[in-house]
Amino acid sequence: MAQRLPLQLIILMIPLLACNYFYAVPDGSPAGTPTTALPTVFVVTGEDFEAMVFNTDRAQDVGHYSIFPNPTSYWTPSESDILTLEAHIEDFLTEHIEDFYQHQPPVEAWLPAYARQYFGFERDGERYIYGNFLCDRDLLQDYPNQLVMVDDGGDCFFQFHYNPATQEFSNLMVNGFA
Repeated sequence: MAQRLPLQLIILMIPLLACNYFYAVPDGSPAGTPTTALPTVFVVTGEDFEAMVFNTDRAQDVGHYSIFPNPTSYWTPSESDILTLEAHIEDFLTEHIEDFYQHQPPVEAWLPAYARQYFGFERDGERYIYGNFLCDRDLLQDYPNQLVMVDDGGDCFFQFHYNPATQEFSNLMVNGFA
């Protein structure tokens, strides 16, 4: 048992060390990221939201789990892309409020509480942004460099696609209940 303790401590420390990568330094880059490289995950903030955006390389790692059929390529949405999407998300969700089980209008009453994850993908020559919304912000701190995918959970978790060229949303999926 005494020989297992060091291995168990090492295993427990790995997630703690990985979480340190998430916290931003004053220039907006995650700690430990060279300033010349685009970080794996960067944060876009608005008046009532904070969103984590995966760069192209990270999107390739996580995208195949969440988009079917698989995209032909991935890209990194800009801060401007995310701010434009966020400017229109309330209208889209209000139009589709019947897809939610418990949430009622007004959307602006509950939407700011949601954490967001975004990445860009391309299919059939069209660029899209994948949006992943979670009502539990702590999940992002627990899994800062991973796309958080949850089975069930109801209105607490929903996803959609957004085309920045047309500013159209599609494929809203609200998780079900077990």
